[in-house]
Amino acid sequence: MAHDGKPHDESFNYRSVIGMMGYLTRCTRSDIAYAVHQCARFTADPKIQHSKAVRWLGRYLLGTKDKGMVFVPDLSQGLEVFVDADFAGTWDPS
Repeated sequence: MAHDGKPHDESFNYRSVIGMMGYLTRCTRSDIAYAVHQCARFTADPKIQHSKAVRWLGRYLLGTKDKGMVFVPDLSQGLEVFVDADFAGTWDPS
């Protein structure tokens, strides 16, 4: 995607749609993360070609709305948390 070309035609709120797609990438649709990131790079000054890419993503999502990640809790398992932090080496457990 280039920085030149005709400006976005304002037929939809580009920034808002990118925000919604960003939410989807973090929650259930990691398959579109790269494409959404590439489109998000141009939210300040989107062009027609960026609008076309967002519309393509929208059509892709409509065609694959039965796909995605579903997290089902296993209540027989406990909660496990792993942390990689040493509090800058100043933590005193006593």
